[in-house]
Amino acid sequence: MANSCQNVKCEGPKRSFYNEETQVAAAVGTPSEPQVPKLVQEELTAESFLESKLKVAREELLKYFDLSKQIYIEKSEEYFDTERKVTSTLSSLHNKREELFPNALYVLTGGLFGSVLARKRNIFLKLVSPLACGLLSFKLFFPYTFGNVFGYLDKAERDNLPDVYTTQTDLINKAEDLVKKTSESSEAGVKEISSFFEKTKSTIAEYTGLNVDQIISEKKK
Repeated sequence: MANSCQNVKCEGPKRSFYNEETQVAAAVGTPSEPQVPKLVQEELTAESFLESKLKVAREELLKYFDLSKQIYIEKSEEYFDTERKVTSTLSSLHNKREELFPNALYVLTGGLFGSVLARKRNIFLKLVSPLACGLLSFKLFFPYTFGNVFGYLDKAERDNLPDVYTTQTDLINKAEDLVKKTSESSEAGVKEISSFFEKTKSTIAEYTGLNVDQIISEKKK
């Protein structure tokens, strides 16, 4: 009987030590994470803001350098392409049969001679005289190259400035016509004067009986 009572008492609800520890921990509460001071937070915010601005500035600077590099490459290519075209054009205009070295010195001497001629003249002649003498020397010592150069300039003007070329051509044609008409008028005037002179001689010879065509010999000393 006593044993049965002991068994009944022992079969009661058992206490769980783990549950009690959990309840105690829940009652006390878990320790919270350490809070960051406000000053440190502001410093971190300022650093992140500065980093973002530096990143943007660095990206913009890289874009600027890339753009500058691209522009430099494009301009360099344009310059070298223009240089090649100019060199090729000058080489094609120069006639290889005309020696460059001595003749170029002669052309330079002609320009200097024009400067010497106009040294005591007005400013207009000081500008025009060396140019005119230089062009004349260029035409004398580089006749074929001179023709090639002015042919090239004429073609360039006709292609790039058609209105100016047309106006210039009209003026040249009018000037040539004026010179031609003036020459024809002068010739006609000379003919009229000669005819009048012949008529006058014949009239004098007819009324006076003199031989006006006879050459008067000089008296001997």
